[in-house]
Amino acid sequence: MENSTETKTTILLIATLDTKGEEASFLKKVIESKGCKVILMDTGILSTPKIKADIPREEVAKYGGIPIDELLKLNDKGKCILNMIKGAKQGTLKLYQEGIIDGVIGIGGAQGTDIGSSAMRALPIGFPKLMVSTVASG
Repeated sequence: MENSTETKTTILLIATLDTKGEEASFLKKVIESKGCKVILMDTGILSTPKIKADIPREEVAKYGGIPIDELLKLNDKGKCILNMIKGAKQGTLKLYQEGIIDGVIGIGGAQGTDIGSSAMRALPIGFPKLMVSTVASG
């Protein structure tokens, strides 16, 4: 039986849920099956997310400085990605500084990798972080 004073290891999972929702859901279940808690952050901008996030894209966009509705009206993928990078960094750093997370894992294609790895670079060397990407280099 688990000691009630023990806290579970908490992992931040960063993903673009509009395109990687199924993969994020699978990974979340696997991590949770190992006894960890998962906080899911959505950094997608292309369409409505396929699964529910603990930190929705609207919150990430606000952290970046531009609300999601305004961001999408810009019709500029580059500006959207830059805002989500800034928001993911802010959100990740906040969770780290508050002692809420014990590690970070990101999954993504080109944009998701850019966003997730940028957020991870805001954290100190030695803090556990892993990026899983469909992109070989770029």
